[in-house]
Amino acid sequence: MRAHLSPIRCRAFSPQGNQILTGSNDKSIKLWSVTRKQLLKSFVGHTSWVRSRQYAPDGQKIVSCADDQTVRCGCVVWCCRVCGFKPT
Repeated sequence: MRAHLSPIRCRAFSPQGNQILTGSNDKSIKLWSVTRKQLLKSFVGHTSWVRSRQYAPDGQKIVSCADDQTVRCGCVVWCCRVCGFKPT
């Protein structure tokens, strides 16, 4: 999980078990492929470290909260400003 610039604070496996989300002190969330062992996408937008992140039951959406006292949601397949994360 070397893509994070700071220690990882939290992680969650997708409902299907093929992806993992990691949240870090670097204020970002990373989406990883478990089978390919590679970074798929980065989610940015929090202004403080990520406390928690979770998949929706369908595995297509995520929600996160951070020490900046915000909750953000995003889509695993695509990412938009409406969902709360900045595209990267």
